[in-house]
Amino acid sequence: MNKKKVVIFYGRKIGKKILQILNKNQDIEIISTISTSKIRKNKHIQFNKNQKNKSWKLIYEKLKKIDNFTIITAWWGFIIPKKILKLSNMNTINLHPSYLPYGRGKYPNIWAILKNEPFGASLCSLGAGIDNGGIYCQKKINVKFDSTAENLYNQSLKLCLDLFTKNYKKILYGKLKPKNKLVTGSYYHSKKIENLRKLNLNKSYKLSALIKLINASSFKGYQKPYFLRNRKKYYLDFKTSKN
Repeated sequence: MNKKKVVIFYGRKIGKKILQILNKNQDIEIISTISTSKIRKNKHIQFNKNQKNKSWKLIYEKLKKIDNFTIITAWWGFIIPKKILKLSNMNTINLHPSYLPYGRGKYPNIWAILKNEPFGASLCSLGAGIDNGGIYCQKKINVKFDSTAENLYNQSLKLCLDLFTKNYKKILYGKLKPKNKLVTGSYYHSKKIENLRKLNLNKSYKLSALIKLINASSFKGYQKPYFLRNRKKYYLDFKTSKN
């Protein structure tokens, strides 16, 4: 059996886990790995986010010499140019932490809380845009009254890993095809989140809206909702508990 050729664009811990899974599979040949990290390996290409055009050109020149490969993206934060996707004949697998087509773009865990949208994890193909290919498989996660952005993110991360582990071979060997091209649902840009945390001290808010906002902002290292008074910033936080 001929080995399946793979190019992986990856980031963060989950991206490294996906790479480890692929490395353990003897039926897969990893042609190239791409990340923003500087790794001294022949097959690795460092993506310089300060010189994107140069990096994309280097990747294109490398991959155009290869035939019949699949692109896998695992927590990759940059839009891959269409001309590079075409080199793979659009054979792509992307891990996305939302129940597509809902939550396309950034921070789907936050918007699932604020907008009461379905949430989960999906494996999809890549199109010429953001999270707009077709869906291979997906699974829902229940968003509860006390769900926080952090616990939803962690649940989705684990589910993405599980979906990939169980289905990537089927996708590589053509036994699982993408369906339902993502043209509806919801899309959110990262800039939409910037002003959500700033509250107006003189404005009335529903308690349910404040609870949602605090839960959606509950993520280690991220700023809580706040208001300004006498040029000082005050953060808002509380916990809900059951009897």
